[in-house]
This record gives sequence, C-alpha cells and structure tokens, in this order.
Amino acid sequence: MSDIIRKSKKFRIKNGFVFSIDALLAISIMLILLGLMSFYSIRIYPETFPLANLQLKTNDILILLDKLGYFSQGNSQAIFQFVNKSLENGIEWHMTIEYYTSIINGTNVSFVLNKTIDIGTNSTKFSNSVSATRIFTIINSTNVSYYGRVKLISGYKNS
Repeated sequence: MSDIIRKSKKFRIKNGFVFSIDALLAISIMLILLGLMSFYSIRIYPETFPLANLQLKTNDILILLDKLGYFSQGNSQAIFQFVNKSLENGIEWHMTIEYYTSIINGTNVSFVLNKTIDIGTNSTKFSNSVSATRIFTIINSTNVSYYGRVKLISGYKNS
C-alpha cells in the first residue's frame, strides 16, 4: 500500500512540475506578444493628438526665440533657420514680428509701429493650422527700446 502511495505522489509531483513549466511558458509568450503589439501600435500612431502637439510646439518655439534673444537681434535669417530646424517636414509656417516704439507725452502713452518682419511661407491657407502669439520687450541699458508682438501660424501642408 505504501508503494502505491509513493508512486502516486511522484506522479502528482511530475504532473505539477509539467503544469508549472507550461503555465510559465504561456505567460512568457503572452508578455512577448503584448510587448510587440504595443511597440508596433506606437510606431503606427506616433501622435494621438497632432494639432495639440503642434500647438504646444509652436508656443514653445516662440518662448525659445524670445529667451534666446532672437527678437532683440531682429535677424530674420537666423529666426527662419531656427524655426525650420524646430518644425518637422510637412509643416508650413508663417511668422509676423511687429516692433513698436513708445511715445510718452505727459500721462499719455502711445505705441507706434516701427517695423514689421514677415518670415516663412507666404500662403496663409494651411490645413489644420494653429497659432501662437507672444509679447516681448527689448531693453537697452536702462531704457525700453522696443515693444514687440510676434505671431506664429503653423499647419500641415495641403496635399
């Protein structure tokens, strides 16, 4: 009787061992399949909200241009190159930079448009376009030299 019990325990242990390897193999295959599916699904759909991402990028470009001093230099070629490097292919953009001088007459303050710079694509008909606007000041020594307003419109190229 004890011999039969020993054989049945060995049989159960072997079956349990095989069942554990089988379950471990099934779980590892499922994890590999889930990893591959998520990897390829990310590659197929790189941007879930392309206009929201373009809006954030457009606003970030204006902040960087202001913080790095591109507007105070007024170099349109340098601004053009910076924006082109910042935006990926397939995106058209147009930027308008306006420089204002302030005239103080007693308690009245007025702003006079000094110059305007237009950079980028001349076409303003973009499909799915976004825009961002930023106000900036240019200070030389202790005086404010210019106030400025910049508007950047960016959008996907029409096909």
